[in-house]
Amino acid sequence: TVINMAKGGVVKHFDLENGKLVFNDCGITGQLDDGRVVTSQWIDPNHRVDLRPGGVFIQGVCHIVPTKVFNPLKFILFRIFMLVFGWHTGTAYRIKGWIRKLLMTYAASAPLAFGREVTWDDGDIAVTDTIELTGGMKVSRLQLGDELPVRYVPQSRYFQPQELDVRGVMLTTDQLGELNSSGKLVVKRGSKLNQNK
Repeated sequence: TVINMAKGGVVKHFDLENGKLVFNDCGITGQLDDGRVVTSQWIDPNHRVDLRPGGVFIQGVCHIVPTKVFNPLKFILFRIFMLVFGWHTGTAYRIKGWIRKLLMTYAASAPLAFGREVTWDDGDIAVTDTIELTGGMKVSRLQLGDELPVRYVPQSRYFQPQELDVRGVMLTTDQLGELNSSGKLVVKRGSKLNQNK
Protein backbone atom coordinates (compact mmCIF):
# COMPACT_ATOMS: atom_id res chain seq x y z
CA THR A 1 0.00 0.00 0.00
CA VAL A 2 1.32 3.42 -0.97
CA ILE A 3 -0.25 6.60 0.46
CA ASN A 4 0.66 10.14 -0.54
CA MET A 5 -0.45 12.07 2.53
CA ALA A 6 0.60 15.48 1.17
CA LYS A 7 -1.86 15.09 -1.71
CA GLY A 8 -4.94 14.48 0.41
CA GLY A 9 -4.36 10.76 1.02
CA VAL A 10 -3.99 9.35 -2.49
CA VAL A 11 -3.99 5.55 -2.01
CA LYS A 12 -2.71 2.74 -4.23
CA HIS A 13 -3.12 -0.82 -2.91
CA PHE A 14 -1.48 -3.75 -4.73
CA ASP A 15 -1.92 -7.52 -4.68
CA LEU A 16 1.76 -8.47 -4.88
CA GLU A 17 1.12 -12.18 -5.52
CA ASN A 18 -0.80 -11.44 -8.72
CA GLY A 19 1.03 -8.21 -9.54
CA LYS A 20 -2.21 -6.22 -9.76
CA LEU A 21 -3.41 -2.86 -8.57
CA VAL A 22 -6.64 -3.71 -6.70
CA PHE A 23 -7.58 -0.42 -5.06
CA ASN A 24 -6.79 2.95 -6.59
CA ASP A 25 -8.03 6.14 -4.98
CA CYS A 26 -6.83 9.57 -6.11
CA GLY A 27 -9.10 11.29 -3.62
CA ILE A 28 -12.14 13.49 -3.97
CA THR A 29 -12.96 15.23 -7.24
CA GLY A 30 -16.14 17.20 -7.74
CA GLN A 31 -17.94 20.14 -9.22
CA LEU A 32 -19.58 22.97 -7.32
CA ASP A 33 -22.94 24.31 -8.42
CA ASP A 34 -21.20 27.32 -10.01
CA GLY A 35 -19.23 24.99 -12.32
CA ARG A 36 -15.83 25.17 -10.61
CA VAL A 37 -13.93 21.87 -10.32
CA VAL A 38 -12.52 20.97 -6.89
CA THR A 39 -10.21 18.23 -5.67
CA SER A 40 -8.56 16.97 -2.49
CA GLN A 41 -5.61 15.85 -4.61
CA TRP A 42 -3.52 18.95 -4.03
CA ILE A 43 -0.21 19.63 -2.33
CA ASP A 44 -1.45 21.62 0.64
CA PRO A 45 1.08 22.72 3.28
CA ASN A 46 -1.78 23.16 5.78
CA HIS A 47 -3.01 19.56 5.79
CA ARG A 48 -2.87 17.54 9.01
CA VAL A 49 -1.75 13.93 9.37
CA ASP A 50 -2.31 11.70 12.41
CA LEU A 51 -0.61 8.31 12.42
CA ARG A 52 -2.71 5.74 14.25
CA PRO A 53 -2.23 2.04 15.02
CA GLY A 54 -3.16 0.20 11.82
CA GLY A 55 -3.89 3.35 9.87
CA VAL A 56 -3.56 7.04 9.18
CA PHE A 57 -5.91 10.05 9.24
CA ILE A 58 -5.50 12.96 6.81
CA GLN A 59 -7.47 16.18 7.19
CA GLY A 60 -7.56 19.17 4.87
CA VAL A 61 -9.60 21.22 2.44
CA CYS A 62 -10.27 20.74 -1.24
CA HIS A 63 -8.82 23.21 -3.70
CA ILE A 64 -10.23 24.74 -6.85
CA VAL A 65 -8.52 23.34 -9.95
CA PRO A 66 -7.08 26.22 -11.99
CA THR A 67 -8.77 26.15 -15.39
CA LYS A 68 -7.59 29.46 -16.81
CA VAL A 69 -5.99 29.37 -20.24
CA PHE A 70 -4.10 32.02 -22.15
CA ASN A 71 -6.04 34.20 -24.53
CA PRO A 72 -4.31 34.67 -27.94
CA LEU A 73 -2.51 37.88 -26.91
CA LYS A 74 -1.17 36.43 -23.64
CA PHE A 75 -0.09 33.27 -25.46
CA ILE A 76 1.85 35.33 -28.04
CA LEU A 77 3.51 37.38 -25.28
CA PHE A 78 4.41 34.22 -23.36
CA ARG A 79 5.96 32.65 -26.50
CA ILE A 80 7.99 35.81 -27.19
CA PHE A 81 9.16 35.87 -23.56
CA MET A 82 10.22 32.20 -23.81
CA LEU A 83 12.06 32.84 -27.11
CA VAL A 84 13.96 35.74 -25.58
CA PHE A 85 14.76 34.23 -22.15
CA GLY A 86 14.07 30.49 -22.44
CA TRP A 87 17.33 29.65 -24.20
CA HIS A 88 19.26 30.22 -20.95
CA THR A 89 19.16 26.94 -19.01
CA GLY A 90 19.13 28.49 -15.53
CA THR A 91 16.37 30.94 -16.44
CA ALA A 92 14.32 28.21 -18.13
CA TYR A 93 14.51 26.03 -14.98
CA ARG A 94 13.49 28.96 -12.76
CA ILE A 95 10.53 29.79 -15.04
CA LYS A 96 9.44 26.15 -15.09
CA GLY A 97 9.72 25.94 -11.28
CA TRP A 98 7.71 29.15 -10.86
CA ILE A 99 4.95 27.91 -13.19
CA ARG A 100 4.85 24.51 -11.47
CA LYS A 101 4.67 26.10 -8.02
CA LEU A 102 1.98 28.51 -9.17
CA LEU A 103 -0.15 25.70 -10.65
CA MET A 104 0.45 23.11 -7.93
CA THR A 105 0.57 24.97 -4.63
CA TYR A 106 -1.21 28.29 -5.08
CA ALA A 107 -4.76 27.18 -5.83
CA ALA A 108 -7.63 28.78 -3.97
CA SER A 109 -9.30 26.79 -1.21
CA ALA A 110 -12.79 25.46 -1.91
CA PRO A 111 -15.67 25.51 0.61
CA LEU A 112 -15.29 21.75 1.00
CA ALA A 113 -13.31 20.12 3.84
CA PHE A 114 -12.41 16.45 4.09
CA GLY A 115 -11.13 13.93 6.58
CA ARG A 116 -9.76 10.65 5.23
CA GLU A 117 -9.04 7.64 7.40
CA VAL A 118 -7.09 4.80 5.80
CA THR A 119 -6.84 1.53 7.74
CA TRP A 120 -5.39 -1.81 6.72
CA ASP A 121 -5.35 -5.30 8.16
CA ASP A 122 -4.04 -8.52 6.62
CA GLY A 123 -4.38 -7.60 2.94
CA ASP A 124 -7.56 -5.60 3.44
CA ILE A 125 -7.71 -1.81 3.14
CA ALA A 126 -10.56 0.52 4.10
CA VAL A 127 -10.94 4.21 3.28
CA THR A 128 -13.47 6.34 5.16
CA ASP A 129 -14.06 9.83 3.76
CA THR A 130 -15.85 12.50 5.76
CA ILE A 131 -16.85 15.35 3.43
CA GLU A 132 -18.11 18.63 4.85
CA LEU A 133 -19.43 21.77 3.18
CA THR A 134 -17.89 24.85 4.81
CA GLY A 135 -19.45 27.64 2.73
CA GLY A 136 -22.67 28.62 1.03
CA MET A 137 -22.00 26.57 -2.10
CA LYS A 138 -23.58 23.25 -3.05
CA VAL A 139 -21.99 20.30 -4.83
CA SER A 140 -23.45 19.19 -8.16
CA ARG A 141 -21.16 16.15 -8.74
CA LEU A 142 -18.64 14.28 -6.62
CA GLN A 143 -16.45 11.27 -7.30
CA LEU A 144 -14.30 9.28 -4.90
CA GLY A 145 -11.34 7.30 -6.11
CA ASP A 146 -10.23 6.25 -9.57
CA GLU A 147 -7.20 7.59 -11.42
CA LEU A 148 -7.42 11.27 -12.24
CA PRO A 149 -4.64 13.68 -13.23
CA VAL A 150 -5.76 17.12 -12.03
CA ARG A 151 -3.57 19.01 -14.48
CA TYR A 152 -2.38 18.28 -18.00
CA VAL A 153 1.15 17.05 -18.50
CA PRO A 154 2.32 14.97 -21.48
CA GLN A 155 2.42 11.87 -19.24
CA SER A 156 -1.34 12.27 -18.65
CA ARG A 157 -1.95 10.76 -22.08
CA TYR A 158 -0.46 7.44 -20.99
CA PHE A 159 -1.53 4.92 -18.39
CA GLN A 160 -0.48 1.61 -16.95
CA PRO A 161 -2.65 -1.39 -17.85
CA GLN A 162 -3.59 -2.14 -14.22
CA GLU A 163 -5.26 1.27 -13.94
CA LEU A 164 -8.01 -0.03 -16.24
CA ASP A 165 -9.03 -2.66 -13.66
CA VAL A 166 -10.09 -0.21 -10.94
CA ARG A 167 -13.09 2.10 -10.76
CA GLY A 168 -14.04 5.16 -8.79
CA VAL A 169 -17.37 5.78 -7.10
CA MET A 170 -19.68 8.58 -8.25
CA LEU A 171 -21.95 9.78 -5.45
CA THR A 172 -25.63 9.06 -6.02
CA THR A 173 -28.34 11.72 -6.13
CA ASP A 174 -29.39 10.72 -2.59
CA GLN A 175 -25.84 11.06 -1.26
CA LEU A 176 -25.44 14.47 -2.93
CA GLY A 177 -28.77 15.53 -1.46
CA GLU A 178 -27.63 14.49 2.01
CA LEU A 179 -24.35 16.37 1.63
CA ASN A 180 -26.04 19.53 0.33
CA SER A 181 -28.83 19.52 2.94
CA SER A 182 -26.95 18.45 6.08
CA GLY A 183 -23.54 19.79 5.06
CA LYS A 184 -21.80 16.50 5.87
CA LEU A 185 -21.43 13.01 4.37
CA VAL A 186 -19.44 9.92 5.40
CA VAL A 187 -18.56 7.31 2.76
CA LYS A 188 -16.67 4.09 3.49
CA ARG A 189 -15.11 1.93 0.81
CA GLY A 190 -12.48 -0.76 0.71
CA SER A 191 -10.84 -3.64 -1.02
CA LYS A 192 -10.07 -7.17 -0.03
CA LEU A 193 -7.97 -8.14 -2.99
CA ASN A 194 -10.41 -7.78 -5.91
CA GLN A 195 -13.63 -7.20 -3.95
CA ASN A 196 -15.01 -3.69 -3.38
CA LYS A 197 -17.14 -3.09 -0.28
